[in-house]
Amino acid sequence: MGRVSDAKQRLMDAVLDLIWSGSYGSTTIDDICEKAGVKKGSFYYFFDSKAELAAEALEASWVDRRVELDGIFSATVPPLERLEKYCDFTYKIQREIKNKIRPRAGLSASFAWF
Repeated sequence: MGRVSDAKQRLMDAVLDLIWSGSYGSTTIDDICEKAGVKKGSFYYFFDSKAELAAEALEASWVDRRVELDGIFSATVPPLERLEKYCDFTYKIQREIKNKIRPRAGLSASFAWF
């Protein structure tokens, strides 16, 4: 039986953390591998490029957050309550970023992740 590794998830977490704390352009594959504790060969085993990794990580983030956002913007929720819930959601994410806690699924508090 093969060994189970969480390297792919660690790479996806690392790229999101580095993008949110710096920028996509300033993040290198070496930075990602170092933060994830993964060798470069493992990076290329899972991904062909930094762009592919970032796209997959952002997609996974969106999937994780979609249910929460659908609830916030549900047509059954009155408009003012939607706004209040979205403000609370945004505040929570900003607080996580400020406290250096990776936001669940790695999303920022704005729609910059679209």
